[in-house]
Amino acid sequence: MRKKYQEGFTLIEVIICVCIIFILSGLVITRIINAVEDAKTSTCIANRKIIERVYPIYQIKESSPYTFAQFFADLETINADRKYLAFIPVCPSLGEYSATARSEQILCSIEEHNAHLRIQDNTAEELIGRVIGILDSFKNPDGTWNAQALSDAGITQYQVTNNSAFRNLYLQDYSWDVVTNTAGQAQTIMFYLLPSGETLVYAVSNTGQPWNANYVFDSTTGKWHYSSSGINLANLYKDTSSSTTYIDAVMSQVRASGEVLLMDNVFHN
Repeated sequence: MRKKYQEGFTLIEVIICVCIIFILSGLVITRIINAVEDAKTSTCIANRKIIERVYPIYQIKESSPYTFAQFFADLETINADRKYLAFIPVCPSLGEYSATARSEQILCSIEEHNAHLRIQDNTAEELIGRVIGILDSFKNPDGTWNAQALSDAGITQYQVTNNSAFRNLYLQDYSWDVVTNTAGQAQTIMFYLLPSGETLVYAVSNTGQPWNANYVFDSTTGKWHYSSSGINLANLYKDTSSSTTYIDAVMSQVRASGEVLLMDNVFHN
């Protein structure tokens, strides 16, 4: 008598098939999401270019004295009769647009949509470079201080290791860079020479109280961060070359704050 075999799949086979389907679905969904985001980014870039191209046409037709920023701010009124645009383009990801002054470009509040511009100012990097240049001019190749170089310049080792003394030395050859925020308030870019020898760059609105910074530069990522309540730098002097408790706390607060662009000498919050 022949033995009958049961038709169909075993439970193990069904489970394996379901797992494979889930894995493939996850891969497909991820690719679809990425493709949608890429499409939104491309659309956002194209929309801003449309606005940027209208500006020279408007200047020629109207002989207008408007700057690009003024043109953008008044665009709805200018285009009230749809003379230049059938509609005013917006970001498909609901980002907000703002105009730069010097480079005549439109920025999106969604940082990823600005990646193609590569226009962030390198003011902080330049300041750090100047500080490193001054310090290195008084060092031996092995990183130790060169007593002869210090003596020839008429300065002491204290002046290149103490923050306040070194800032005074720095200001003999340079001045602080001054930028603004989007509200037009002046922000002075300064530095703090840490006991570790690294340079912390930050911006303050009141140079008379230079220890409460709204803007701080993270040199490890090359990005500025903004804190509306301010970041207190007053305790940094308590750190030593082997103990970085306070700067570690400050940088944790900085990295938890929102990122901002510094472009055309303006912080775009």
